[in-house]
Amino acid sequence: MSDRIDDLRQRKERIAGMGGPERVGRQHDAGKLTARERLERLLDPGSFSELDMFVAHQAREFGMDKVDAPADGVVTGYGTIDGRPVCTFSQDFTVLGGSLGEAHARKIVKIMDMALRTGVPIIGLNDSGGARIQEGVASLGGYAEIFLRNTLASGVIPQISAILGPCAGGAVYSPAITDFILMVRETSHMFVTGPNVVKQVTREDISMEELGGAAVHATRSGVAHFVADDDAACLLLLRRLLSYLPQNNQEQPPVLAGDDDPNRMDDALDGVVPDDRTRPYDMAEVITRVVDRGTFLEVHAQFARNLITGLARLGGRSVGVVAQQPRVLAGALDLNASVKGARDLSPRGLAALQRQQAAIPQKIAEIRGSPFNAGCSRMLANFNVCLGQVVIGNRGPQMVRGMIVHVERGDENLFDRVTGERDQTMLVGPSIGTWVRVLSE
Repeated sequence: MSDRIDDLRQRKERIAGMGGPERVGRQHDAGKLTARERLERLLDPGSFSELDMFVAHQAREFGMDKVDAPADGVVTGYGTIDGRPVCTFSQDFTVLGGSLGEAHARKIVKIMDMALRTGVPIIGLNDSGGARIQEGVASLGGYAEIFLRNTLASGVIPQISAILGPCAGGAVYSPAITDFILMVRETSHMFVTGPNVVKQVTREDISMEELGGAAVHATRSGVAHFVADDDAACLLLLRRLLSYLPQNNQEQPPVLAGDDDPNRMDDALDGVVPDDRTRPYDMAEVITRVVDRGTFLEVHAQFARNLITGLARLGGRSVGVVAQQPRVLAGALDLNASVKGARDLSPRGLAALQRQQAAIPQKIAEIRGSPFNAGCSRMLANFNVCLGQVVIGNRGPQMVRGMIVHVERGDENLFDRVTGERDQTMLVGPSIGTWVRVLSE
């Protein structure tokens, strides 16, 4: 019996060593953590329970019968973040480049099914070169199974993807379906085909960073919601993001007690909105002064900056924030801003701050892409928000002289109409923070 126990211990140690010291060293030299180090940073200490550690691929073609792939290149299991259970998988680039084979996919599908059954968030730490070509169609079929689970989990449990290395080919589609994507500067890359394929087709020389780096997806494509400087900062940001989210669509987000007095007044709000209608101001300052101190987490901060979206807390409760930014394009909505607003709206409490034009004038819109279709998507997203909504209007020629605040609580609809002689600047004052907090309770 002792021999069997020793053999089991040795097998576990070998698998824990991942692709071996040389490949682990190359991972560190590239400024990246290993798959297991990432899980240690992400989860509460000692909370991780690994599943299917001894799973191995069954491929025999193209020399795969001689290839040892510890854990088949992915670590799966469950643990806790701030005491809340989560399911997670972490792809191991030191083992076959983190490529996805049939067994690899089965492990991910199993942990996603577990997350759906138990109603907990699923977190994917992606570091993969894409499909394992040695396994052919079986590998591609694995992606189809993962995409199906992404679709079934959408709107049911939070799905968060951290891109911590290359994410190429079929590997990019699953993160794109999830709720939030985090990337790391210089080491994260997302693209369907790499620079070599692009050069073969278009004769264009392009680097991985230019093609699918964090800066491109954070500022131009809007694929990345957050960008961090390194793996450790990314995982810390992911932990913070999760604190704003519920476990599933049947539960409320956690209420966190803070040191911000819900009855505090902020005299600085009196001077935020200038009397001169032509002068811009910073809506982000309004938001940070209204919500609980230090709780505003901006989403898509570098994309479509004429619209601000994010998460915050009011009285310790998690809320979503959507606000037009007068400092960029006078707060007018273009195509990207409309898409951003529609995507970032979800069934959670929503505080919207609106001002200025509703959309960019028609001629400019024709050049940049009409916002009408995307605007309709945002409208539908607003209608689908089933929790409390607070709309704060401060200026805007397309707004009537007044404001309607509609708060839904179950089957009960509460309306409060406030009217004023000059637009809505009357509500941007020292008491606005208290006023919003009362509505959110």
